[in-house]
Parts: sequence; C-alpha cells; structure tokens
Amino acid sequence: MVAMLWVGGGIILHGLDGSPLTALPEAVHHAAEAVSHNGVIGWIVNALFAAIFGFLLGVVITAIVHLVQKARGKAH
Repeated sequence: MVAMLWVGGGIILHGLDGSPLTALPEAVHHAAEAVSHNGVIGWIVNALFAAIFGFLLGVVITAIVHLVQKARGKAH
C-alpha cells in the first residue's frame, strides 16, 4: 500500500510539473534538497513526500466520492 501511495503520488506530482500547480512538485524537490545533497537521503525524502501527497489526494478523492454517493442517496 505504501508503495502504491508513493508511486501514485510521484506520478501525480510529476504530472503537475509545468501546470498552474507546479509549486507542489517544486516544493517537494526543494524540501528534499534542503534536507540533504546526499542522493540516497534526498531520494528517501522525495519518496516520503510523494507518499504523503498520494495519501492526502486519496483522502480527498474518497471524501468527494462519498459525498456524491450520499447526495445521490447511494451511501450506506
């Protein structure tokens, strides 16, 4: 599950690069660089932030789906 959050979050962050929301992937990149210029530690920090982003995005999407289902009268 953690790997899916990490990979999914990383894919979304990468896709946001160059969009109006480009500040998000840039912030993750700068945070990883600020922690360390060591490649391994920087990669770990980048992966951690991607997983956190993936988790938060999943929470938002789940909440939206639940609210839509509730509005349609299909929520249990």
